Amino acid sequence: LLLHTEPGQVSVLAVGRLHPQKNFACLIEAFALLSEQRPDVSLTILGEGPERPALQALIRKRGLDGRVFLPGVTRQIPSAMRSADILVVPSAWEGFGLVAIEGLMASLPVIVSDVDGLGEFVRNGAPMVTFPSGDVAALAARIAELLDCPERMAAMRGVARAWAIEHYSLEAMARGYVDVYRRLLRL
Repeated sequence: LLLHTEPGQVSVLAVGRLHPQKNFACLIEAFALLSEQRPDVSLTILGEGPERPALQALIRKRGLDGRVFLPGVTRQIPSAMRSADILVVPSAWEGFGLVAIEGLMASLPVIVSDVDGLGEFVRNGAPMVTFPSGDVAALAARIAELLDCPERMAAMRGVARAWAIEHYSLEAMARGYVDVYRRLLRL
């Protein structure tokens, strides 16, 4: 069982290397704020890396044992995404946010930091919610806003996969390459 949720609980998911770049400490701090008002929410961070001890210490320090889980690396990410309610990508920097696109492909509401590589998706019309990178209070607020508006979450789920397919499917990427070659041949 990757997502540790009880019946009636809401599951927030994050996926990535446990590394400062992914900024999972920000997510855990935001979850600590959120959990004061929302005892029905759990957080699972899938991945492994050098920050594991620090993140585990932060979870203990904030009293989030039993609410925040670090199960490690898994090949069951698609299954975890299908089971989650929200995906959060809190990266401090990102070249290309593949996990965010995978979340959209899984029809998940996705919250991303506004760094290059993630904010670019939103500027291109992706149905994602952004927050200022590293802003714990803003991230907690964005999660709460989605949880408090099931209609918005349903609307995001309804368009997420279609947007991702239109922009990042194999066919869409092949069309993009063909367009680049056509432009180059005209030079």
